[in-house]
Amino acid sequence: NDGKLVSGIESYISQWHVLIAGSLPLLDDLNEALQSYGVETIRALNAVTALSHLDEAAELEAIIMSGDIIGAELAGLSNAVMRLCPSAGIVALTTTGVLEPGTPHRVQVLKESVSQDALLQALLEANSVAQAKSSPA
Repeated sequence: NDGKLVSGIESYISQWHVLIAGSLPLLDDLNEALQSYGVETIRALNAVTALSHLDEAAELEAIIMSGDIIGAELAGLSNAVMRLCPSAGIVALTTTGVLEPGTPHRVQVLKESVSQDALLQALLEANSVAQAKSSPA
């Protein structure tokens, strides 16, 4: 089953640029997996580095942030990220996996203990939603 998911998305995401922000070991594994599919990744271990990359990034297809970056500011940080990169899908990994009040509904929120396949699926969904929201009607 894992092979089918990977082969199906590999060509789709191979030209993507993804910012991976946080220090969870899962993110290191995801970074390696995405790079093996041809994805250009930017790795940021803290919020300052992540924000500086957002500010200078030309075009990101997706952004993944973990709880150590987000802290208690999921709603505010998500809104700021959407302003800086309106066409990027956003995936947030939190301890609860629950969308907090004030967080834009286009943010995919998952528990930090999520599988890599579920994380890849969330990336695709987040990007799809972001593309629909940022396209002119």
